[in-house]
Amino acid sequence: MKLYLIFFITTICSLLSCDDRSSKDENVGKASSETAVSTPQDSAGGKDRHVTRADGLIVPGISIGSVLINENMDSVLEQLGKPDAGDAAMGKSLSTWYLQPKMNDSIMQPQINIYAGRNMGIGREISRVIQIRVTASQFATSNDIHTGASLTAVTNEFKNLKKVSVYKTGKNLIDVFSDAESGIAFEFDSTQKCIAIIIYEPNKNGSQPYIPVHPE
Repeated sequence: MKLYLIFFITTICSLLSCDDRSSKDENVGKASSETAVSTPQDSAGGKDRHVTRADGLIVPGISIGSVLINENMDSVLEQLGKPDAGDAAMGKSLSTWYLQPKMNDSIMQPQINIYAGRNMGIGREISRVIQIRVTASQFATSNDIHTGASLTAVTNEFKNLKKVSVYKTGKNLIDVFSDAESGIAFEFDSTQKCIAIIIYEPNKNGSQPYIPVHPE
């Protein structure tokens, strides 16, 4: 599978400035300890990885399951095991874990995508999580927004959503809506159904740090 990274900001390095794991507040620790994503390391290759709503909490701008924004990728690999697919260049990487075996070519496998990067040539070159994307409905926000939700339902919960991008996959056009202040974005198909949810660090100085990550 060929993966593409499309950049919508020119300075992403500011997201990687922390040299230790980001600690937002007590809620971050709570999210991390209570929402561990159950993806055993021996499930590589697209075997079943069991994720329930209880351990798939999406916290905008902070975490999905046990994976945190700005987390050291070495820690992520210890949790999730070896990725099923990936791409890397110029200090940036995209790793993919499939949650179920592929059933047919017309249906995309439920997956977790993690985009990470490092400060090249600046001190310890630690690769940290910049963005987390999920396509499985087992992952949901505290107000029960998950893939499969309608555009209307999502915009009712996230009032600051703005359309920021459109990309094409096959013959389909996918609309991308982002709430930069909260640090969350959503992808919608032609029926206005959510097909992916992405989190990233909330905006700094009015910039838009969302980076679309998708297979083609």
